[in-house]
Amino acid sequence: MTDVPLPAHADVASPLRPGSDLARGARIFALVFASLLGALLASAALFADLSVLWPDGWPVRLARFCFFLILLTAYTLAALVIARRGARRDFGALRGVTDTTPEQWNAWEGRFRSRRSEWLATAVGLAVGLAIDRIGSAAGPMNERPWVGLVIWAALLNALLFANLAALARRSVLEIRALRAIGRRVRVSLIDKSPLAPFVRTGLRGAALWLFGTSLATTLLIDVNAPWLVLSVLVFTVGLAVAALLLPSRGLNERLRAAKEQELAWVRGEIARARAALAAGDAAETSRLPALLAWEERIERVSTWPFDTPTLLRFALFLLVPLGSWLGGALVERVVDAWMPG
Repeated sequence: MTDVPLPAHADVASPLRPGSDLARGARIFALVFASLLGALLASAALFADLSVLWPDGWPVRLARFCFFLILLTAYTLAALVIARRGARRDFGALRGVTDTTPEQWNAWEGRFRSRRSEWLATAVGLAVGLAIDRIGSAAGPMNERPWVGLVIWAALLNALLFANLAALARRSVLEIRALRAIGRRVRVSLIDKSPLAPFVRTGLRGAALWLFGTSLATTLLIDVNAPWLVLSVLVFTVGLAVAALLLPSRGLNERLRAAKEQELAWVRGEIARARAALAAGDAAETSRLPALLAWEERIERVSTWPFDTPTLLRFALFLLVPLGSWLGGALVERVVDAWMPG
């Protein structure tokens, strides 16, 4: 038989550690948000007047846009910290149950530690952010004459946001490539999947960070005249979320499928021998037949993915609620503005 039991790990359905990852991420978010917002307000007070942000008692559109960008920039930086800590923990948890050489493992770890690729991704993100800001300004002007400082802030915040997004995307791609390769070499058990928890946590964590960030980003639809640009980015981030959920377990799926086929081939061979013994009148061998048939049925029901259905359903419901509420609110406000101008 091919079933190889392994020691159990943490709960499969827990992609984050509330006492450490979330707390640290919340601190990073609060610090970055307060710092950027304070810098924006201070620059307005120093170089103009705070009234340029809300001349009629309500923030002008570009000011609101900058506030939302600050929110997203703070979130993506916190998400990057959470992703780094979680990946380090889950990646290390797989080392003892993977059949690979130290050189190969060090090569995988080296890709995560590569400062050169990280800086390159950040630089590309900065350039993309500036380009998108320029395209958005040209394609959909705000139809107002804002303080020039807000224009500078919008460009700067766009660049910072996309630098963080590029770093997150780089990490997601590295996780997908590394875990897909590890999944093809990890020792598996068809019955006890608890050792596969790092694959599930990595997928759930990556998808959660991308989708929750996407739900926050729908607020940008309220204050842009080029919603197609924001929607294009949102479609891209949702695609990354789906990839982050499923692709890290692709190699493991291949491994489990091969193990399942091997186990079914073994048990069906044993069933064939027991049936032949039954035809020959061998009662001792025939007594094994009920157990073998029950084992075959159980193996046929085994999923070749590490996720279980309740985990996926809870995850989908958890994320669809905020995503739908933010998107619905953004679209409703734009409809109201279109029908009731001024």
